[in-house]
Amino acid sequence: MVRVLQYNNNFMSKAGQYNYKGINAQAWAAMSLFLQYVRDSKFTSIQLEGANFEDFNLIFNDGKKIICESKDRKEKFSYPHLKALLENISGKGAITDKDEILVICSKANADLISDVRNVKYFDELQKKFTKKGYSAKLLSLLPKVQFWVVPASFNKEVIYSLFAELINFWLPPEDIKRFVDSILIQKIYKGSASGATYSRSDILKEIEEFKKEIQKGSDYFNLRTKKDKQFKELEKIVKGNGKITLGSRSISAFSTRWDLMSFAMDRLKTRSDLDLKKWGDLWQLNRVYYFTFGIFHVFEANLQTDKNRKYILGYIKKYTKTIRGFYRSDFFDVDVVKIVTKIIEGADGTNYFNDAFAIIKDLITFNEKEFFYLKDSGYDRGEWEKGEICKLLHKIYTRADATLKQKVFDLLVSGFNVTEDDGEFIHHAPTDVYGILREWLDDDFKGRFNKIVKLASDQYQRYYKKFGSKVEFKGWEHMGGGTSFGPGGHHVGDRHFVGFILVPAIRKYYDADKIKGWKFIKQHCITTTAKVSKTKPDFLNRSVYEIVLSRYTDPDKKISNEAFTILKEFILSRRGIPHKTDLIYQAVVGSSMTDEKKWRLVEITTKKYGIPVNPFAEQIVTDLAKKSYGPAKTTLKQWFADPKYYKNFRFDLDSVSSIKALLDSDLVFAVELFKALITSDYIKNGKSDHFGAYTVAALLNEIIRRDYAMGLSILRLLEKEEKLSDDQQIIYSFSLFNHHGNDDSDDQELLLKVYNEVVNPFLKKHGDDIAKICQRLTDANCREAFVQFAARLAAKKRMADALRIVRVFINDPDPYLPGKDPHDPEDKYNEHKSILEGKEPSSIRSVRGWCGWVLMKCSILDGRDQVLEVIELTKKLINDQNYYTIHMACFALGQIARNRLTVLPSNRNILFFNDDQKTALQMAKGVEAIAFDLLDRLVTWPALVQKAMTKSVLHVFDPIRALNEQDSLRIVNALAKLPADVTEESAPLFIYYAEFRKNAYTSWRFGMPGLYDDLGPEKYDEKKFKAILIETIKELQKRDPDSCFRFASSVEHAMREASGDEISKNTEIALEYLELLSNVYAHNVFNLTYQILEKKFGSPDKYIDRWYSLLIKCLGVEKEFYEEQAKKGNMANVYWYPALYHSRIMELVHEKLGQAKFMQVAKIFFSFPKELDLRETANLVSIIQQIAKKDKDAKVIIKMLIDKNPSKYWSLKDKAKKST
Repeated sequence: MVRVLQYNNNFMSKAGQYNYKGINAQAWAAMSLFLQYVRDSKFTSIQLEGANFEDFNLIFNDGKKIICESKDRKEKFSYPHLKALLENISGKGAITDKDEILVICSKANADLISDVRNVKYFDELQKKFTKKGYSAKLLSLLPKVQFWVVPASFNKEVIYSLFAELINFWLPPEDIKRFVDSILIQKIYKGSASGATYSRSDILKEIEEFKKEIQKGSDYFNLRTKKDKQFKELEKIVKGNGKITLGSRSISAFSTRWDLMSFAMDRLKTRSDLDLKKWGDLWQLNRVYYFTFGIFHVFEANLQTDKNRKYILGYIKKYTKTIRGFYRSDFFDVDVVKIVTKIIEGADGTNYFNDAFAIIKDLITFNEKEFFYLKDSGYDRGEWEKGEICKLLHKIYTRADATLKQKVFDLLVSGFNVTEDDGEFIHHAPTDVYGILREWLDDDFKGRFNKIVKLASDQYQRYYKKFGSKVEFKGWEHMGGGTSFGPGGHHVGDRHFVGFILVPAIRKYYDADKIKGWKFIKQHCITTTAKVSKTKPDFLNRSVYEIVLSRYTDPDKKISNEAFTILKEFILSRRGIPHKTDLIYQAVVGSSMTDEKKWRLVEITTKKYGIPVNPFAEQIVTDLAKKSYGPAKTTLKQWFADPKYYKNFRFDLDSVSSIKALLDSDLVFAVELFKALITSDYIKNGKSDHFGAYTVAALLNEIIRRDYAMGLSILRLLEKEEKLSDDQQIIYSFSLFNHHGNDDSDDQELLLKVYNEVVNPFLKKHGDDIAKICQRLTDANCREAFVQFAARLAAKKRMADALRIVRVFINDPDPYLPGKDPHDPEDKYNEHKSILEGKEPSSIRSVRGWCGWVLMKCSILDGRDQVLEVIELTKKLINDQNYYTIHMACFALGQIARNRLTVLPSNRNILFFNDDQKTALQMAKGVEAIAFDLLDRLVTWPALVQKAMTKSVLHVFDPIRALNEQDSLRIVNALAKLPADVTEESAPLFIYYAEFRKNAYTSWRFGMPGLYDDLGPEKYDEKKFKAILIETIKELQKRDPDSCFRFASSVEHAMREASGDEISKNTEIALEYLELLSNVYAHNVFNLTYQILEKKFGSPDKYIDRWYSLLIKCLGVEKEFYEEQAKKGNMANVYWYPALYHSRIMELVHEKLGQAKFMQVAKIFFSFPKELDLRETANLVSIIQQIAKKDKDAKVIIKMLIDKNPSKYWSLKDKAKKST
């Protein structure tokens, strides 16, 4: 629920329903909010003077309410008023967690608005409200409070414009006023006296009824006049000179009909001889959604005359100050820019500059939408459009005379705040604004410099006033962007007006005469910290620091020392946003400045603060250390030993970069720093967020790869620690392999070294006891890393070593059951819980989870010697209590099942599992037993768990195909019991057992008594399986027809992949099931069927007649479906369904099967409900047109096409007459 109350000194009671004093303000506000919210599909109604709430409520279908109080007062809404309002609301006891309180008023205290907006972030603001008498209960309500500050006259002025756009057809202004006033008086004004309700559906219904009344009242475009006659008359009009004589209300009635408008507009677009003024009645329709897009196309085609160009500019000026684009996308501004650009770039373009400027001024300054409570939903709030407008303005400025240039300047400084934008993106002032202001400054740099500075200072001052009367601009910015980190490293940027206007302009002036320029800079731009003021702001210092740096590098010592003195003052200032220190050091990084000069600058802060003041300082020192610059190396060592260095520290952005940069030039020094890092108090006491520790681990792995002995010494250093912090655990565990790479990214020799000298000794030291290992590595992610290491060993075919690790960690407590994970007490990341909620697992995680992954990797030929152990370990995981562990074990079990009856490549008479055939077959049966036990458990699990786990279990059973009839029935019967949304995943198995299993093992040669000796076709009755399959499909069709898609795709795949003798058999199977699946319309199933039909008609086979029969059936079923959707009023969701294959199929039917069969199809297709977008191709229409010369049914289709889209097919009428 969202609450909205407007400020009122005396809250209205129930008796307020009968108090009409001042009710007009309430009615206008109610109507305004009502119309604004009509665009929200969740909005249902307005409730007038609802009980317990004041004046009116806006009701939503999700339970939300906006409760509105509309009273206008002269005084500002301030702290006491809000307190009284909240006490009144809280006293009614109706505030819930969903509630929001929106205070509507014409004036409000700016500090109050700022404090309310930020109270949830700052404790001092809560104390401020407490001092003003706000109780704890009222404080809890403050975060719910919003404000809508709107001029008293706004609602009265805006609702007519809103309504004019909402209706999406044209009415004369007086009719709009009458309609709105009727609602205002009858529904809102009088309704407030009786507590009435007026719904969104009510107004939309009234608009539709009014639309019908307009058509009835039209002398020509009414429901009585035949359409054919209407279009004939309209055709005469659009071919004429603009004279429209169709009687009263014709334009309004015309604007309600899409078919009429498209017919007229499509023809007007082809004309370039129009006198646009004569067609003015039509151009009024610029709020009608379809028509407005065409108006400017017509204008562009008729720019040849001065008269038309002037008319267009006058027309645009008339409509630039109107509300538009509130309910639906509107490109009016962009269309205006395009056509005005063409006009000014055309012949005598400068003659139109003043008119063009007037238009641009209106587009920039008109901001009525800013007062709406509901803002534009557009992602960029019109920023792109403003950018296009300013591009046009820039073109005018570059060619304008001095007077117009001054007007442009005045417009920009009043219309845009150029001080707000910084960083990568532009939100407040388009790029061309800065370009124009830069050109303006360049035209008279000395004369205008102080003006541009004053402009920026004044804009800062106005902007900061939004945050309260005490926030002033005194030369220092209060907010802005800081240092960021991206793919290219650290970066700090300045305000755009500094970088785009001041910096290049000052540089240009300086470069022209360095002596004169430097004198100007010292006099007007450089200011010490103590003397920064509104007239000598800090942004001027930032505008010239690059010039000062260039003078610092000058070989002339006097020039260089003078610059150094200035830079030192800048660097030590430590004030300003952004800091000049950051900007200066960023410029020094990577510059061609000598090492000594770089060091002299960075030493200013290293001596004063003892640690790097920013990442650029650290980068400078590191770069110098790489060159073996002694003082830099000494400084780095001091930093890494200083606890203050780690206070504002981020692994991956700071010290890691420094160490990594030194690996190539001085590995010994880099390792020295690394050891200092990992044994620092910051790392040892777990003061980081741990994320960066993975980057440190990757760095250690790189050291290990570069110099194994040095890397091993670091690992030994960690092993000596009595207790490992979380960061140290991560660094130790994830450095053992390249955790950023894939299975092939590790060197095998190095991997084995680490296993033999680190991993295996670690496990032995702890007696292979997982409890002891958990005490040493308390972070489960770090134990997980050991199993990931095992996966790398398995990838290198070291199965015994990999399994040695799995044997230990298969007993790990991770993953935990809900409520058991000490690191996740709220179960936010608990996979077992997610599966209980029906969410499919999508990632590999947890210790035992990775064990399942490693076992899968071991279940290959290279792991044959370990296969018995793999089976036993997998069985252990499959029987786990944790669903996620079972999910991961399915990967291993599926791989084992896939290989259980395979043979050795070297001897195809020996089974993979064992050289002894009986033993191998018994082991295979054992694997199947594990799988069937899992299947039995799946059937008993909760429905949501079944939904999440079915794919995992099917991964196990997909390769288990060599089953006798009894076991096959066991699978199919179990799968058929699953919920519908789960059963569809089993479609391939259902199809296999019903249609392909019977003859799959006619040449089976590994059977033994009691072991796989019952797989022959004579022992398999496929009819049982077929009956189950058909019943399953029918049940799914009842619940959700589209859930049958996997069945359709399975038979399509079998048909598509068939070869030789299989082709006919698989085609017949596909036909049988597609005919069954086409009994009920399902969009995805039918799309696939039509895709198949298109291919079959393109290359006919011996089943062409059956494919044709299937097509006829599908079209008939589809037609019935659309007719049912039309009755339900659901056509908007399905209108596009027949757009993909139908036309092409019909063209092929005509080509391959002849006219008679084609017309049978065409009659069904073109009898689909008219609301559908059939997307009939031009070739298809041409075929029907030819047939229509002698076929009555084809003529009916042509007539239907003309009636449905006269604009597109009107020419067929004349052709039809000629053919007769």
